Amino acid sequence: MSDASTGTTNGGLMINVRWPNPRNEPGLGLKVRDVLTAVGMNAGQYGSPSRPLAGAVALAEDSHGQVVGIVHARFNLETYNNRFGELEGLPRPQCMLDKIAVLPTARRSGVGKLLMRETATEAQRYGCSHLALMVDWSTELRDRVEFFKACGLRSLVSGRDDDLFGADLETVLRSTA
Repeated sequence: MSDASTGTTNGGLMINVRWPNPRNEPGLGLKVRDVLTAVGMNAGQYGSPSRPLAGAVALAEDSHGQVVGIVHARFNLETYNNRFGELEGLPRPQCMLDKIAVLPTARRSGVGKLLMRETATEAQRYGCSHLALMVDWSTELRDRVEFFKACGLRSLVSGRDDDLFGADLETVLRSTA
């Protein structure tokens, strides 16, 4: 995982984004679960010592060290075509973003955009060229879809605009700059 990076959001918040090693960060799953629970997303798999996190987690922390947003992603270079057969022929995302969430108090400040940019940057470090995600249906769908589109993602399922989204990393980086 890369070192931490610091950015200023459009709300003036100083945010530190880091990719902690789960072995060196006790309670990482609990931090993820707390954010997901606070935003009304399904957090069932997080925080259980019997279920270690698969993939990588980024924490967005404010200047007081409080977690205000999270990303859970996998940089395993597998194709999503194996998982989503209807998408045969599309380029590999190579990075699957499993969860992204920002606390309500930090929304619309640029934290989510910063997390998307850091995820695309981290994916490049792993040699990825594309990013994909399934839109979480447990929260307000329209706002989430608008956010993903603003980050350069597009629907990958013909005729649908509410399920699987993705883009090449250069588009995500350009859209979140």
